[in-house]
Amino acid sequence: MNDKTELIVETSENATDSILYPEIGKTPRKDPFHTLNKITTLRQLHIQSIAQIWSESDEITKFIEEAGEDYKSINPTEWVCPESGEKPYQESFWARLTVKLGPVKVFDKLSNENPYRFWYKGVAPIFNSSNGGYMVQPFVNNRIIIKLPKKPENLSPTELTKAIAAYFVSSPGLFGDSHISQHDLNFKNSGASVLGDLNILQEQFQLNSGLFIKMVTRFTSEYNFDPVEQTIDSVIVPQVDVHSTYDLSDSPSVYNSFGAAMQNLLALMWSSEEIRKAVITKPEDIEKHPPGQTVRIIKELIGYEYPFLLDLIIEEDNDTAFFDKVNLVDRDSGVVSVKEAQGGLELRNRWVWRYDQETIDQLDSKGNLSPSDYYIFPKIPLQTLEMVVPIQPQLKDNSPVALSRYNVDSAGFPFSC
Repeated sequence: MNDKTELIVETSENATDSILYPEIGKTPRKDPFHTLNKITTLRQLHIQSIAQIWSESDEITKFIEEAGEDYKSINPTEWVCPESGEKPYQESFWARLTVKLGPVKVFDKLSNENPYRFWYKGVAPIFNSSNGGYMVQPFVNNRIIIKLPKKPENLSPTELTKAIAAYFVSSPGLFGDSHISQHDLNFKNSGASVLGDLNILQEQFQLNSGLFIKMVTRFTSEYNFDPVEQTIDSVIVPQVDVHSTYDLSDSPSVYNSFGAAMQNLLALMWSSEEIRKAVITKPEDIEKHPPGQTVRIIKELIGYEYPFLLDLIIEEDNDTAFFDKVNLVDRDSGVVSVKEAQGGLELRNRWVWRYDQETIDQLDSKGNLSPSDYYIFPKIPLQTLEMVVPIQPQLKDNSPVALSRYNVDSAGFPFSC
């Protein structure tokens, strides 16, 4: 490879995957199994986390009983046992995961009104001992939340077309890659990580996904089936085509197709305010989002057959902007200049991110974020993957079989059942 086509590779201890900075006018090579490998790692992390939490289920039950009715708003790593005077769960996986996830509203302090997100009340996957399989609930308890960019102002139709094309060059699949300039920032008031429990999982099981997403693992402390709001059909029977057992839907084309569908959807959203309002869910409305609503809207709008059993929620990304040309000033921080003649590597047709002072003040960024700077990669994940731990079989001897079946039955999740 000659000098003009050489690719500059950046690596980081926090990212197994290298991000390629192409030289001017060149395009980085793509690995067709790039996304597949990362999703496979996510599946491994999820399955191992279930096994670990199940192994600590007696601890969790004991904590709930001893901590009392306010257990959801008590830091389990700091909780002191009245009898022994010790902190019995200080090193427990589930307890450290709970604290890292933080409360439901990560911008605010932990309280009875803002409890830890780890604790889940609702319907969860349950083991059917009669056939040795799991009954899953599509769109009910597991979900993907993604952010799509707000329509840039003052751009011509031609420039908007370039902006859409450029967005899906940088983020063509379901989840975003991790880069050396992205860090595990915490929210000041709650101590929660912007990555949720992703790093806890990666450290615990010594696997690195190479992704920059927020991972949320939840535990069902209150199984709640409301016969008024829910029916057996809507909770147990999938309303989408399911895959055969052992078909883990791990074809790279699945994720490329998802990216193409989002590109089509984004074009429609930018062309119609009514469609944008129908698709976008505001952050404050997420918990009120009807299961499967976005999936149905997308099918009606663009005819896309959403292949996963996780619910899909789409938010609007208000922190991003599009430029025909930027100059990468600092690789480690990802800071770019959007002005002419500022030096650095020239990058064309790029989306960049900038955060206002209010957002920065909510993060413990140690002075590394500035409202005057643009960044080539987002500092807050654009995707959230939220998964509820399936309920462990009442007969714990069935746990190995149950976990194995959970991983292969009705395989309509992006990395598990």
